Amino acid sequence: MEKGFYHPSIGYWQTNSEPSEEVITTYPEGTIEVGLPPTLNHRYIDGNWVEVQPQVFIPKIVTMSRARLALLQQGLLSQVQAAIDSLPSPQKEAAQIEWDYSSEVHRNKPFVQSLGATLELTEEQLITRIPLLARLRRSAEKIVPRSIISGSGLTIPKPHLGIIAISALDQDV
Repeated sequence: MEKGFYHPSIGYWQTNSEPSEEVITTYPEGTIEVGLPPTLNHRYIDGNWVEVQPQVFIPKIVTMSRARLALLQQGLLSQVQAAIDSLPSPQKEAAQIEWDYSSEVHRNKPFVQSLGATLELTEEQLITRIPLLARLRRSAEKIVPRSIISGSGLTIPKPHLGIIAISALDQDV
């Protein structure tokens, strides 16, 4: 049976089984046993489990293939060439070169900004929807640290290090 423990300066940790009294005596003074978190999105704050929304990592750079797949999924890929053609010179030629030959899309480049405006994407959509649709959404959330159960059966508490979990939703394209 899993058990949860909390210490004010270490944070929360969890064991995979009932720790022996011998092991519990190795825990820092002030450690208390607490219930398990309802979900990974819960944090132990002031004696209660509080749900915290995970942060979303928005990449500043995506591969061109992922950007094109995202535009395809959104139904916007066929509109890109028309959007590029509608730009005035020399932005049109620069945008065409970037579209045809870039291996990456940098969301803060003028090409991306002008293309987004031409496709009538808001700044928020440009920043979030395209990378997310490219299946690059990564949850940057603090993981509830788990205790390590060694071969000798000892449970070693690990402090809450704010580890970032990256859950890729897709294989490389």
